[in-house]
Amino acid sequence: MIRHFINLTNGIEAIPSINDNFSFIRIQSTTIEQHNYYKLFADLDHNLLMWLVLGTECRVYDFGTNRPLSKTIYIGLPIIEYCLNKYWLDYEMEHVCVGRKFSHNIKKYVEDKIYKRLFIYHDEILLPAKIPLTTKFKYYRKYIPTGIKKIKLIGCSSSTKWDSNTNFYKRILKENLHINFS
Repeated sequence: MIRHFINLTNGIEAIPSINDNFSFIRIQSTTIEQHNYYKLFADLDHNLLMWLVLGTECRVYDFGTNRPLSKTIYIGLPIIEYCLNKYWLDYEMEHVCVGRKFSHNIKKYVEDKIYKRLFIYHDEILLPAKIPLTTKFKYYRKYIPTGIKKIKLIGCSSSTKWDSNTNFYKRILKENLHINFS
């Protein structure tokens, strides 16, 4: 089974090419640019998390501004995939490849600066914020089906020239979802 997730806002451009049902999510590139990994994980949608833990292939659609990939696809998703695989399934990926050509292996950085800080160690400075985060992800463990070895998080991306063009995205929503805007 495959589930489709449209990352707001530029991902809306993918709606005409998706024949199945889809959901909206919002993984912000500014969160990734600011290295705010707590917010990256805290903002993850429960619908996406449930489908991932059930072993469903989840495809996230986003478009890069004048680039073939968005930061969400080439930085955010590999980090999310690594951390959730390890936390939920004790599956440690060999590489965490990021970059426009997925050519940079940042596994040590992700392990030390993200996974250990947010999912393992009780850093006193982060503890009040960390407890709700680990509670959120621990909740899903009970729904892991037998035989699931790793989560399947796939990024689908292309280049766009329509970044921040609200009228363009509203037109797509109107034509494909039959929504009227005033």
